[in-house]
This record gives sequence, C-alpha cells and structure tokens, in this order.
Amino acid sequence: WRQIFGDAFPLCDPEEAEETRIAASALALSNTSHAKQLPWPVQLQKKAKVRLDAYLYHGSVRIGGLNSNGRVLANGLRIKFVAHTRRSGDYEIYWQVVNTGAHARKEDSLRGDFFVGKDHDDIPSTSKSRVNWESTQFTGKHWIECFAVKDGACIGRSGRFYVNVRNPNFS
Repeated sequence: WRQIFGDAFPLCDPEEAEETRIAASALALSNTSHAKQLPWPVQLQKKAKVRLDAYLYHGSVRIGGLNSNGRVLANGLRIKFVAHTRRSGDYEIYWQVVNTGAHARKEDSLRGDFFVGKDHDDIPSTSKSRVNWESTQFTGKHWIECFAVKDGACIGRSGRFYVNVRNPNFS
C-alpha cells in the first residue's frame, strides 16, 4: 500500500502482523470427513446457479455484510444467509453447514447434514425458504452451502461460503 499511497500510509505493526498471521493459520480448514455427500443427482441448470448473500447481526441489529472467507468473527453473533437464483418455478432450497475444528469436535457439534432453512429463532422454515440463520460459536473455519432441488435432482448450488470464528473462551 505504501507503494501506491506513499509514506503517508502507515507501516504495519510487526507484532500485530504476526498476531494476524497466527490467527489466520489457526483457522485453517480442519477435517471435514463428517460432511454428508449430496443425496441428489446433480443436473445443474444455468439459471438455477445460487448466489449467497450474508449479513452480520448483533442481536437484532444488522452490523454489516459478510464476505466468504472474510474477517474473523467473534462468538455470539448471528448471520443471515439469503439465497438468490435467476430461476423461477417450483423448487426447494436445502442448506448444509459444516463445522470444523477442535472446538466444535470437543462440544460434539460437528455438523454436515442437509436441512431446510431456519428462521431467526432457530425454528425450521419451509423448504421454499431462501433464508437461513446461523450463529457464531465455535473457533474454526466452517462453511455453508445452499442447494436448489427440483424433482429429486440438484439443479443449482452456491459453492462453499467460508466463515471464520474465534471464540476467546476456547484456547
């Protein structure tokens, strides 16, 4: 950045840079063998490609958007995932969340199944719902993916959206 903006751009604090490097390496993707394989044959359709948007909440207050594999989040936040496709018609939406890492394993909270979206109160909504709420709890790199399913076949998918969480209560 200093090459672009000159000496007015602050130098990186070496201690802070090292902490960031250590934090990033600690959040590498762990074992995902518990993630279930797709239960549907894949017959992707161009208009059924799924795009995920993610919004970060503290309680009921929206505090911003979230990018895949973006900043490290604290525990105790909520994320609203919204699925979008260009396809009209009748199809169902399913989600898969894969928690990884020692923290989720220790708490017996590794996930990897497919499910319909959940509302803000963690109550399952209908298979037509394009919204799913999740919370940040376990230290690690996790992913969520969304699938459009019609007549027993996966016609669209989002690809993995990675979420990095650091819970200070877990060493």
